[in-house]
Amino acid sequence: MAAEHWATENHGLLSRTFERFQERAEWPGLEPLQLDFARGDQDIDVHALAFEIPNPLGFVELQRLVLRVRALQYLPAAAPLLAAWFSSLQLAHRRWLSEGEEASLTRDDVLRAAHGDEELALQASQLLLRERWAFGGGHGLPEDPDWSADVISEVRYVRNARNPEDLLAARDEREYPSAAAEPDDPSEDSQPQPPDAPTRWERLSRWAVEHYLGAVAAGVTVLLVGALVGLRVSNLPGASDSGPGPSGGVSGESNELRTQETTSTAGPGITEEAGEGGARTYRNPFTLSQTGPSLSPFERVRVACRVHAPTMPSVKPDGNWYRILSPPWNGNYYAPANSFWNGDSPGQTSEIHNTDFDVPECNQR
Repeated sequence: MAAEHWATENHGLLSRTFERFQERAEWPGLEPLQLDFARGDQDIDVHALAFEIPNPLGFVELQRLVLRVRALQYLPAAAPLLAAWFSSLQLAHRRWLSEGEEASLTRDDVLRAAHGDEELALQASQLLLRERWAFGGGHGLPEDPDWSADVISEVRYVRNARNPEDLLAARDEREYPSAAAEPDDPSEDSQPQPPDAPTRWERLSRWAVEHYLGAVAAGVTVLLVGALVGLRVSNLPGASDSGPGPSGGVSGESNELRTQETTSTAGPGITEEAGEGGARTYRNPFTLSQTGPSLSPFERVRVACRVHAPTMPSVKPDGNWYRILSPPWNGNYYAPANSFWNGDSPGQTSEIHNTDFDVPECNQR
C-alpha cells in the first residue's frame, strides 16, 4: 500500500522523529529535524517529506511532525511502546465489558501496562489521548498524573486482536476502508491512475469561471425580461416613449438582483486563514474518530461557528474548533481554532490569538 511504501522509502525520517519523541514525549518540530539531518550530512528535505506523509501514518501540526500509531509498527525501537499501548487498550476493553458506560481508563492503568516505567507510560498516554478513538470525555492531559478517559464502544475492535498489528489492521478497515482494500503490491502500470487533485489556484479559477458564466446568464435573463416588460409598458395607453425613468421597475429589479448576487458570493460565516502549518479536520472534534481533508497553509475558508472541545492537548489553552463551511468540508468537519491566524500576522510575538471570538458559538446539534 502507499503508506507502507512511503514508510519504507522514508524510514530514516520516521526513525529520527520517533527518537526525538522518546526524548521528551513530544513530537519534534520540522526545523530541529532538518538540523539533525544537516548535521549528519544527509540531504533530506524534511519539510517537503513531512507534508507528503500519508494520512494513516501522520501529519504536520503547528510545524511539528506527528506520527500516528500506525507509523510506529515500521520501527523496531517502538515495540515496547506499542506493547504498552495495546495492553492499555485491552484493559480498557475489559473494563467496558464489565462496567459499561461507567468504564474509564486512568494514568495508573497505563503505568501498570508499562510495567512501572514512567517515561514509557507518558509516551503511551500521549498516543492514547491523541488518537482517542476508544475514548469519549475525560479530564487531564497526558502529562497529568491523574488523567482519566471514558471508554466508549469503539473499544470493541480490541476484542479479536492478539497483538498491536492485529488491532491496527482492524482499525484500518474501520477508518481507511478504501486503503485496506488495495492489493499489497499494486502495479502502477496496470492500475489506472486517478487525476491529480486540483491545486488551490485551479479551484479558484474554476470557481471564478463558474460564477462568471452564471452571472452572464443571469444578466442576459434580466435584459430579456427588461425588454419584454418595456415592450408591454410601451404598448399601454399613455405610456411614454422614453421608457421607465429612475424609479421604473426594470432599474429597481436590476439593482435588487445585483445586491442578492453580492450577498450570495460573500456567503455565510466568517473568513479565516489557516496558519503556516495548515490545519487538520475531524468529523467529530470530541472523539476525533474520522479525519477529513486537511487545510493547506494560508488557505482561506469560511467558518460557521466554534465549539469547545478541549480533549486534544494541542488545541489548548482555548480548546476551540471551527466548523468549516467551504467545500469540500461543507459544514461537516471541524478544525482547531489555534491552527488559524485569527487576525494575527506572521512574526507576531505578542497578544497571539488562539481563537477569533467574533466567530459565534455553535448550537448543539
